[in-house]
Amino acid sequence: MQRNLSGSRSFWAVWLAVALSWPAGASAQAEITGTYIDYLGVGANGILINDADHSMRYRETVGGAYSCDVFFLGQPVHQFTVEATGTARFRATNQHTGTEIPTTAGPTVVGRSIVWSGEYEDGADAVTVDLRYSYETDDRHVLVTARLTNSGTVPLTDVYFMMNGDPDQGQCVSRDYRTYNDVVRQPPADAAALATARVNTPGPFTLAVGAVDSRARGHFNPTGLPNEDASGTWAAPRDPNDTYQDVGMSIVFREPSLAVGASVTFRFAYVWGSDAASIPPRFDALGCAVSADGTACTDGTVDGQCRAGACCTGCWDGTACVAGDAVAACGAGGALCASCDDRNSCTTDACGAGACTHAPVAAGTACDDGQYCTEGETCDASGACAGGTPRVCDDGLACTTDSCDEAADACAATIEAGFCAVDGACLADGAANPANACQLCDAGTSPTAWVPAPAGTACEDGLFCTDGDVCDAAGACTAGPARVCDDTLACTADACDEDLDACAVTVDAGYCAVDGACVTEGAAHPTDPCLGCVPATSATAWSYQPGPTCDSDDDSVVDLDESPGGVPRDTDADTTPDYLDPDDDGDGIPTRTEREDVAELGGDPDDDGVPAYLDTDSDGDGALDQVEGTGDGDGDGVPNYLDPDTATGDRDGDTVPDDVECRPGTTPCPDTDRDGTPDIEDPDDDGDGVPTRDERPGGVDVDTDGDGRPDYLDPDDDGDGIPTRVEREDVAELGGDPDDDGVPAYLDTDSDGDGALDEVEGRDDTDGDGAPDYLDPDTVITDRDGDTVPDHIECPPGTEPCRDTDGDTTPDIDDPDDDGDGIPTRTERGDVAELGGDPDDDGIPAYLDLDSDGDGRPDAEEGTDDADGDGIPNYLDPDGGEPPTGGGMSGGAGCGCRAGGGAEG
Repeated sequence: MQRNLSGSRSFWAVWLAVALSWPAGASAQAEITGTYIDYLGVGANGILINDADHSMRYRETVGGAYSCDVFFLGQPVHQFTVEATGTARFRATNQHTGTEIPTTAGPTVVGRSIVWSGEYEDGADAVTVDLRYSYETDDRHVLVTARLTNSGTVPLTDVYFMMNGDPDQGQCVSRDYRTYNDVVRQPPADAAALATARVNTPGPFTLAVGAVDSRARGHFNPTGLPNEDASGTWAAPRDPNDTYQDVGMSIVFREPSLAVGASVTFRFAYVWGSDAASIPPRFDALGCAVSADGTACTDGTVDGQCRAGACCTGCWDGTACVAGDAVAACGAGGALCASCDDRNSCTTDACGAGACTHAPVAAGTACDDGQYCTEGETCDASGACAGGTPRVCDDGLACTTDSCDEAADACAATIEAGFCAVDGACLADGAANPANACQLCDAGTSPTAWVPAPAGTACEDGLFCTDGDVCDAAGACTAGPARVCDDTLACTADACDEDLDACAVTVDAGYCAVDGACVTEGAAHPTDPCLGCVPATSATAWSYQPGPTCDSDDDSVVDLDESPGGVPRDTDADTTPDYLDPDDDGDGIPTRTEREDVAELGGDPDDDGVPAYLDTDSDGDGALDQVEGTGDGDGDGVPNYLDPDTATGDRDGDTVPDDVECRPGTTPCPDTDRDGTPDIEDPDDDGDGVPTRDERPGGVDVDTDGDGRPDYLDPDDDGDGIPTRVEREDVAELGGDPDDDGVPAYLDTDSDGDGALDEVEGRDDTDGDGAPDYLDPDTVITDRDGDTVPDHIECPPGTEPCRDTDGDTTPDIDDPDDDGDGIPTRTERGDVAELGGDPDDDGIPAYLDLDSDGDGRPDAEEGTDDADGDGIPNYLDPDGGEPPTGGGMSGGAGCGCRAGGGAEG
């Protein structure tokens, strides 16, 4: 649908804006482009230009629009006005105040011409305007034909047509909008009207508008544009007589009367040349093209060509003369060539053999019926535009009722009482603008725009350094008084910092501003002996400044003593200075404890001059304090680490004290790995290939699998059913850390990082690649019941139904207790893996055997207790759970001393 001409746009702007909506590459563009005229018809910047100064700078912009050397659109502005019957003015102008003339057809490009039609109706009065603009091949002039038709029901009197323009040229170079302006011909003294506007820099260049018509008047408007007074301009045209001014240039025509159905045609041309003297000859050469009656033909008619407005008979085909066309001057029987355009987009117009034809286009072709409130019209078989549907008007706002206004060519919205519709939102009367507290919704005054809030309304100007901002009468937030920054301290200079959005404080040298007071440099904190004023560290907070009673780590040694000469000491080299370290020598015995023990006993136990809290062998007996601990082995009241007479020692150097590995009175001493070497002399107590010392980092017991047995006594540290020694041997053979997670396989429950636990995958080599499944990420073994028996063992592929050992209708693959003896399969497999072998040598694994030890008593009855304390659960112990005789222990298990720690005493 096509809208009326906008009040903020020139007629040319509207005319070309519609043309610019055609598909890119429309054939008309190339036809209108030449050396001096350039038609940029692509997108929103479509514009007609002449390169007046040959600078090729017309593509530059000034103020966001094409401005350099522009003739037809943008800057300068063009506009036209129609006036009839004295009181009714029908105009399409830039910045006009009257009623616009809606488009009824076009614009359409034909060859090097553009045609447009519009009609305005006001009751009985109606005027139809048909305009044609022809861009001639010499690129130095444009012919304009304006035909006004009385399409109303009453005669019209005093009919005027005025075209206005702004002759600015070359302002991209000169930045000067003035021209030398002169009316060189003017009826009734002359047979033609001709006005010229000239610039010398850049240039020279002269633009003219003229018509060979006694009804025409040339005029320069001293106030520029817009000029809407057609009748006044015609009655009193102004001639500046070559003065240098920034003015508007007009040509205006008058027809005394126009009967109903009658038409009047006005012809004129825009001409340009290098200087003012070149204009009149060029204008005269146009002949009948600018003549009122077509009888003033001269040698301007070109042989072999025919154009609208030239002398001929019949119609114009836009290219060359056809049969019946007359190329010679218009005589008594001659006429001006007529256009075949019927202004109907549903017909294809043609000229042939001197006659026009109008064939309907294909039915269903999109068209426009000229009604804003319909859309989607199509052409019917007869060549009429019809079938549109009502336009849907909906602004999406709950507070408005929407409708289509045909008279205004727009969607109309009625706002509910008590609401404003502003910035795409509904607001209740009195609501403030969320973006500006100085604007309100006043539904009674302006329901579609914000109104200023009452002057003095509180607001926020966005500046931290102002207070008490208020709104002014125009609706703007004005800054209040400067924010007062004053912390009332004599030792500070205060200022407001807008960048920081804060009050900035500068503290005088030699002071700290803390806790709301000025403190001199070096002064101690009133309650904390470890803090003081140290401006070099912080002038606005208390800093570390140890006093004579400061003890940061509460180890009973003041910080000053732990930082001799002001240099912090780190006795155990653990990167924590002694004044912050509660165990200065890192022997596992707190400094405070060592000092209290020594204070109670008196003196230096080994007389080496090193206090016990800094001495890793305080009693000098060769046994480290960390090993001896704070126990009292001989019961003499002196802790072992201070008692050289009861040094328990650590003969195998594995960090486990001898009296722990072989409790006094125990014979024989435990031998956990049963290798013939008792633990007290064995550096690898559990025989898993990892030295006991390494399994007790820092002398502290570690229990990786949380089974209650420390790693140094556990042959399967990670509890995955694969002995630590075996895992280490497998990894040594394959090399590296299978999953590169930094955790050795013997401590990793998923050694290959494939998401399947080692205890499920086991040491089988399913894919035969030489790597056991638990170390092979390419082989993932599943165990959906989590009993550590792989699914493919409990239900081999192709087996149907799956095995159900205990006959409880739950197949082993889904049963966490396969033999139904009340002892989970996972537990039975773990116990057997730790002890090794098949307890009763019957070839049936314990987790499928109801009497695993073959002693005649069911596992369900014996259970997992260890009645005889030999470290073997009853259900795996064929001894029947009877306690052992004598003082020995089987394998050292069950001796009650598997965990490390200080000896009793």
